[in-house]
Amino acid sequence: MRNARAQGEGSFPPALWGKRGVLLFLVLLLKLSLYRHAEITYSGDELVFWDIASMPLDRNFFFSYRPFTVPLCYKLLGQNEVIVVAFQIILSVVGWFVLAGAICRLLRSSAGRIGAIFVVMGISLAEPLAQWEMVIRSESLATSLLVCWLGLLLAGIEQFRRGGNVWSKAIFLTGFVLVTLLFSFCRDNHPYLLLLAALLLFSAFLSPGRRRLFPGFLLLPSTMVLVAGLHIWNTEAAGRWHFGLRNLLVQRVLPDEEMRGCFERAGMPTPPERFSL
Repeated sequence: MRNARAQGEGSFPPALWGKRGVLLFLVLLLKLSLYRHAEITYSGDELVFWDIASMPLDRNFFFSYRPFTVPLCYKLLGQNEVIVVAFQIILSVVGWFVLAGAICRLLRSSAGRIGAIFVVMGISLAEPLAQWEMVIRSESLATSLLVCWLGLLLAGIEQFRRGGNVWSKAIFLTGFVLVTLLFSFCRDNHPYLLLLAALLLFSAFLSPGRRRLFPGFLLLPSTMVLVAGLHIWNTEAAGRWHFGLRNLLVQRVLPDEEMRGCFERAGMPTPPERFSL
């Protein structure tokens, strides 16, 4: 009875695993066919990422003026735009499928699970999301890693809610740490999302009104806090906290005569050397 109940609550029979694999393959083929004739879009940001990606993998690379996830991916992919876009499409399909699978584990009926897969994967095909996969920017990787991280987080909560040996979940935890690290270092605002999510999970663990959670559950929010702390320290050490302000000043304020005049009237000095920041 215990095994039957456990299977009904979150495991998948072999036949359903096969169907999910076929569906994953079909969605991937669909996405690749949709973008077969699409053109790669450039925004100017790719020059920044290419510059960092050309650095050797030393301290300067990991403490550069952008977080390292996107430049690292570009470096490993040979700084080839076609390969980068293909990777962004594949990662998007995998990330959304991980989220769909995690939601399926919370549902009992096979029909509900299959429906959840179609709904989630349908959202991933929506143009406002899918269009970023052809753009050489951090948005596509950030979105894909976000949904993958959310899927792993939901799966981890479900695993630790049911208890068990922490060490038997070592492979899952290793994957969760890796995805959390890559997601956080994709953009400099992500660690604050991790801290907020960790706060909510700690609150759920300590809430007396909730069903008691397995203590290993604390590994999830603890990982998020540690990664967020590492990222914030990295941002401070690399001096990236002022990059956004300097970029705004150089790209938007100084080249615009009307805007520059407004700031000059407010007392901001605008010597010529400011244009070379």
